[in-house]
Amino acid sequence: MKSLRFFTLFILLVSQRLCAPINFATRSVAIKVKPSGILNFGQAATGFNGTLTKLPGSTISGQTVTFDYGIFEDPYNNMFMSGVYDPSVAGISLSGNGFLNASNGDIVETLTISGVDNLVEGQPTFNDIITLQDASTTVTFAMQSRVNQNINLNNGTIYLKEDLKFVDNKKLIGPGNIHGNYHRLEIGGDTLSTFTVSLAFTNVGDIFLNGRTQLNTTFTFNATDILNGNGNVLEFGASGQIYIAAGATLNVADIVFKNVSNNSFSFADKTAQMFFSNVDMEFVNSVTFTTGGIYVEGPSNWIIKNNIIHFENDSTLTVDGMTLWKDEIGDISNLGNVTFATSTHLELLNSGTIKFVPSSTDDLQAQIDALKTDTGLLSTSTINLQIQIDNLSTDTTNLQYWIDLLDTSTQNLQIQVDAIATDTGLLSTSTISLQNQLDQVMTDTTNLQNWIDLLDTSTQNLQIQVDAIATDTGLLSTSTISLQNQIDAIATDTGLLSTSTISLQNQIDLLNTSTINLQNQIDAVATDTGLLSTSTISLQNQIDLLDTSTINLQNQIDAIATDTGLLSTSTIYLQDQIDLFTTSTINLQNQIDAVATDTGLLSTSTIYLQDQIDLFTTSTINLQNQIDALGTATQDLQDQIDAISTTSGFLPYVSDYCNEHIVTVSQNMTFNHQAFLSAPDSSLGFHFLPCPGGDLPVLTISAFDTITLPQNAKLIFYGQGIVNVEDGVEFEMLGTGTESSDFPPSIIVQNRAMFIPAEDAVVNIKGIGEFITRECGSVVLDQSCQLVFGSDSADILNVLFKFGVMTIADPFAYVSFEKGRFNIKFDKSSVLNIFAGFFELNANFGTSSPGIIDSFVFDQGSRMEFDSFGRLVLSDNLGNVPMYFDSINGEISGNGPEGVGQGLLRYLPADSEIYIQRNYFDTSAPVVNVFAALGLLLKDSQSLTTDAGVSYNFGPGSTLLINNKDGLESVFAPDLSGRTFTIQSGDHGFYKVPDKLLIRGIDKRGRPFQIDNNGVRTLL
Repeated sequence: MKSLRFFTLFILLVSQRLCAPINFATRSVAIKVKPSGILNFGQAATGFNGTLTKLPGSTISGQTVTFDYGIFEDPYNNMFMSGVYDPSVAGISLSGNGFLNASNGDIVETLTISGVDNLVEGQPTFNDIITLQDASTTVTFAMQSRVNQNINLNNGTIYLKEDLKFVDNKKLIGPGNIHGNYHRLEIGGDTLSTFTVSLAFTNVGDIFLNGRTQLNTTFTFNATDILNGNGNVLEFGASGQIYIAAGATLNVADIVFKNVSNNSFSFADKTAQMFFSNVDMEFVNSVTFTTGGIYVEGPSNWIIKNNIIHFENDSTLTVDGMTLWKDEIGDISNLGNVTFATSTHLELLNSGTIKFVPSSTDDLQAQIDALKTDTGLLSTSTINLQIQIDNLSTDTTNLQYWIDLLDTSTQNLQIQVDAIATDTGLLSTSTISLQNQLDQVMTDTTNLQNWIDLLDTSTQNLQIQVDAIATDTGLLSTSTISLQNQIDAIATDTGLLSTSTISLQNQIDLLNTSTINLQNQIDAVATDTGLLSTSTISLQNQIDLLDTSTINLQNQIDAIATDTGLLSTSTIYLQDQIDLFTTSTINLQNQIDAVATDTGLLSTSTIYLQDQIDLFTTSTINLQNQIDALGTATQDLQDQIDAISTTSGFLPYVSDYCNEHIVTVSQNMTFNHQAFLSAPDSSLGFHFLPCPGGDLPVLTISAFDTITLPQNAKLIFYGQGIVNVEDGVEFEMLGTGTESSDFPPSIIVQNRAMFIPAEDAVVNIKGIGEFITRECGSVVLDQSCQLVFGSDSADILNVLFKFGVMTIADPFAYVSFEKGRFNIKFDKSSVLNIFAGFFELNANFGTSSPGIIDSFVFDQGSRMEFDSFGRLVLSDNLGNVPMYFDSINGEISGNGPEGVGQGLLRYLPADSEIYIQRNYFDTSAPVVNVFAALGLLLKDSQSLTTDAGVSYNFGPGSTLLINNKDGLESVFAPDLSGRTFTIQSGDHGFYKVPDKLLIRGIDKRGRPFQIDNNGVRTLL
């Protein structure tokens, strides 16, 4: 054999003894015990860093084996660990700085943990209880599967690196401490889960109950924790208590507290707080709160019976935007109540209030009173509805008149064609010119066909309206208020229709002018030739008929002007038809011009012309058939409207997107901004529809006075189109806060709308409000431009992406956050693409311009993706306020070519450039809370792992290069000239604290540590 990487001990029916220490060249070197074989360790083996394999039917006996980053394989699992295996008791123990990483399978050995800084991770299932030895024991759990055994804390401490979830009937037993690091602790389901030992919780993201729970001990909450009852009951026993430490906050949701007494809740001082949402409490006797605060922000019901719930001294009750119900549940003494020593102990926010649950008699009387009111309103609304139905009937009759007039107009066109056929005997040569005229006639036929198609589309749209009216008929009985809103909407439509009618009148005036011009040209033709006297008379008849058609069209417009009902949408289509009719008239004008030019030149081809006229006649008959079919469809529509008029109806709301104004963008247009955004609660929506030919419509926002959005105003762009924002445009939001209860103003880009700054433009969004990109909306900077968020320290902006995209794809494109206060979140599979250009936090155009970035988050599969020329530019928050960065449920990745670095991160004002790793990168709280100061990210490296602590001396201008336990290179470049620090095996995630000669990093178990100026290392 050229090399011996693996060797096997074949032990059959005999016993052999191995003595410590046993050292292996690599972890892949293995000792295998074959079936029926026996391996006996005569003395304790230490430093075992290879692989020990116990095959089915084999036996390992004797003294303990201490694994040092070694592997223990048995028939049920594969365990990578630093710990002790004791074959005499079939147990594994971690005794300080030990770890166990097991695959998906059974661990038949008993697991015992002692000492500090232990780690258990992987997907194992255990055959026995997991035990911590004593109060000095600490262990970190990073389990990817549910824990199938109880964990006995024995006053020890556990840390969570992942969610810790128990199977049914399993939980934590024995008193102890849980540091959640904002991960979930899920208790296994049970018909009754009883806790009799005290537990202390610190920063547990979600304590999740899966069944009825009885508390006969004290639960202590030390920081910011969440108790989620999942709709279950938590019953207080005689000694049960929830204790809130000073400065701590317990958020409680979806739970029923039963048997609440004077000792059930205890607050350390007035800084201790509880927040309630969907919480019910049953009080078994009177309770007095003397300190701490209860904040009701979601539905809550307090079953007080005949008890007094009293707040005094340093205690407070806050009710925010909700009704806190006091339920006496059948007690007729009316003695129970919630009382306060002074008014300062109660705070009611956003119309919050406290009320008694009404009795059944009160409910019945309220229903009778409401029924009386609704009956009167229904009677009035029915009369108004009948008026609207009558108007709708009149409008339909007018529409029928219009169809009839179109029929007459078509017959007039037929007469003109017959007159042209009569005049063909007088024409002379120029067959080629005649062919051109016939081509124009065919073009007119196509235009008429388009007109008929549009009429058909209009009828279909009317049909859709009628279907919507028919569908919503049943809603009248319960929606009287909605009927009133619909009538108001009809009044608004009337004003819009009046405007549309004026526009139609202007087009008729233009038609009259066009007719006079046609007359002048016919007169000129008559003057130019002696042969056309008969033709002139015929053409004069055609002009008279055209005048008649114009008068008929005027009558149609007058009829449309009387429409005050539901035809606002149809008016838009009528406008399109008039435009097509105008086009047809222009084409006829071109034909007459051609006839005037070619009068002396035309000769033969009468037979061919007759064939063309026959085709035209056939086309006209087809058009007539379509008009007849349209008339039939209109009659069917009238029948449906008549059927609806016998019942009550419901008028559909204009749009789900905004409550006031919608502008349809189906071609290029310019935004006149302040017309609809002048008052609080106003809204303006731009709905993009495809342009003719398939081009995207473009809405251009030009530079003018600042576009202001008052409180709760909304500027919405939706549909597939482009919002082209030119240089100098400023959006200022005049909100009072950015919480949902503050109703902030919002700019919303959604449903494939694209927000694109123009080339060389600088666009500013400032003030207090929200910029939201959602539902396939996008912000695109693919040319030299800058989008700036913030302009003043008073600005507060939430920049949110929910299934949206921001793409920076030009080397001179900048997205800059400066001076203000910001929360930036990419959520629900959103993407920040920094392919080329700059995404700047607390910077403007590469220069530090500090504000405060409160949070920068990638959640629910969202990601930040770099390419070779993309830069993320960071500068410190104003006053060194921490920035919360979280990509635990997101991803940071790069796509650059090898050797280029997959994207760079620049930290201002330092000169260092730091590489972004290609793979997943976890900075979940509280490991890294200050992303602006983070100097580590990883890049690919083939270097070997450092096996022991190594000291590094930093000369002037030197850069630290350290390999972590995964063989990846950790990089940072602070000024540490002349300093010496010891870096331990497995350390990674280094960064330098700004303006201080300190190193902070993350050790192999995910815990933050610090090395001070004297080289002393401490866990944070």
